[in-house]
Amino acid sequence: MLNMKEVKGWFDSDKWDIGYLTKEQLKICSLTPIKAQYQHAQGWNFTNDIFFNWVGICNGIVLIRHSSISLDYLLYEEATEILNENGLKEETDWAHVYTNFKEALILSGRGVRARNSLVYNYRFGFDSKVCVIGFMEMIQNPPNIKRVAGNNFKDEFWHKCIGCDACREVCPVGAIHNNEDVNWLDSSACDT
Repeated sequence: MLNMKEVKGWFDSDKWDIGYLTKEQLKICSLTPIKAQYQHAQGWNFTNDIFFNWVGICNGIVLIRHSSISLDYLLYEEATEILNENGLKEETDWAHVYTNFKEALILSGRGVRARNSLVYNYRFGFDSKVCVIGFMEMIQNPPNIKRVAGNNFKDEFWHKCIGCDACREVCPVGAIHNNEDVNWLDSSACDT
């Protein structure tokens, strides 16, 4: 039987931030659309579809690592190594789940959506990479996370975004429209 405290102990707390997701929250992440699958897709693809093969996934964790390198996806290999070293077998006990990582950060209580549409991790800020692990066995003693309606907004963590337009002002393609009645991001401008 897995225990959240034990699972967290496998990951060096100086390098990793860890959140918990129920099966329902994993489904919400999977059914929340993503623009496109540009990121290195590891594991089972749970994006932009309605027919996911859950194969016994009961719950999951969100693993966050600091990285300022845009294409650094070594956390997948590191997470695999750590889980294997602790006696868990990939695709028997756990699997990488490729899903809407922004939503996973928010639902796990590990981040908040900023005005530039990115998700700010409370520990590593914007300079982080995320992977999600689905477990076939229930994790016991998950953390109690008080979720705030809407965006899990916590002023004590994300006070810098209030009244700030710095991201919009420095965006090289003018994609961020957060000074209007409706805040939106022009993703086609980001792609160019």
